[in-house]
Amino acid sequence: MKRILTNSLRLNLFASLFLLFEKRMFLTDVLS
Repeated sequence: MKRILTNSLRLNLFASLFLLFEKRMFLTDVLS
């Protein structure tokens, strides 16, 4: 159970980092 929880937390962290990266790339495209 604990392993599943940590795996989902890691996936959530990866997804949020990916979304932040995408947002930053989008903003730099718009601003440039």
